[in-house]
Amino acid sequence: MLADLHYSKAVKLFQLLKDAPCELLRVQLERVAFAEFQMTSQNSNVGKLKTLSGALDIMTRTEHAFQLIRKELVEEFDQ
Repeated sequence: MLADLHYSKAVKLFQLLKDAPCELLRVQLERVAFAEFQMTSQNSNVGKLKTLSGALDIMTRTEHAFQLIRKELVEEFDQ
């Protein structure tokens, strides 16, 4: 529970910065890996499904980070 709280705080801080998309993406990927780790200790299929749905939700929230990275790459390529 505490790790999830720290990841959530880190995501909020990186979203406020708006110029650290790689770090935001890294934190989100770590959150997904943590969810997968949690899932291995769960016994019920309902719990596993809920955990994986949460991981999928985390990944859908990374679209903005990918867009920022793409924008930076395009600007770098144009130069």
